[in-house]
Amino acid sequence: MTDTSGTYLWESEAELATDQPEDAANYYEWLLGLPAGSRPGEALSRIGVTDVRAPEGARSGWIPVFLVDDVDAALGRLAPGTWSRIDSGDPDSPYVVDEQGIVVRLRGRGGGTPENAVAFDCSALDVAVAARFYSRLLGLDIVEVVDDTYDMRFLLDAGRIVAGIFQLHGVERMNRQPAWITYFEVDSVEESVTRAVQSGSRVRIPPVDSPLNRYAVLDDPWGNMYGFSTLFAENWLSTVAVRVLSESSERGAAEAALRDA
Repeated sequence: MTDTSGTYLWESEAELATDQPEDAANYYEWLLGLPAGSRPGEALSRIGVTDVRAPEGARSGWIPVFLVDDVDAALGRLAPGTWSRIDSGDPDSPYVVDEQGIVVRLRGRGGGTPENAVAFDCSALDVAVAARFYSRLLGLDIVEVVDDTYDMRFLLDAGRIVAGIFQLHGVERMNRQPAWITYFEVDSVEESVTRAVQSGSRVRIPPVDSPLNRYAVLDDPWGNMYGFSTLFAENWLSTVAVRVLSESSERGAAEAALRDA
């Protein structure tokens, strides 16, 4: 596992809701070469995966857990009718469902940013709508990658990436519902993909280069979409042409980051 802190500001954690959660936790720990703990999932918690559990109702897959200063204030920034709330059993840490059916969880910050090796992209049906929704929810800037095949937008905090939002239109084997993709930073995407395929995962996007990284997207043996990534450069703004779209109060920080790149 590698450190992503130079490019990414992951004020976030991750959960996995899946059938056979103990088997899934053991699988990912083995796949990522993490030293096993006393129970399945303990090693994953050290890289920011806080829970591997059975699905609630029909909802399954990887779920980002975004950390915010004030959960109620974050929800208050959303327009009425654009979201719904799912009771998590913890009133201070709700699940939020957007208009496209994409699920995230909010949690109050406990002090400090988690040090983990997971990152997120959102595969959305309507990229612009999803970007505005999560920009408001999290109080972040939006930048658009110029002339990008997948209409990529990044959510930024002080010039560092919190999440990507894009549309996988035209990509073979990607005709599925909108969802979050959790990426694990690894030393070699090819070696990780080989290990994954040999153990039951299925490749959706084979290893390929973006301006930021080399990456691949797969389904695990239970059908949950995830990916591997290896970053290219720490100063990502110097390698990617973007323009600021956000109207948030933090817009000045994003524009300053662009000027300084």
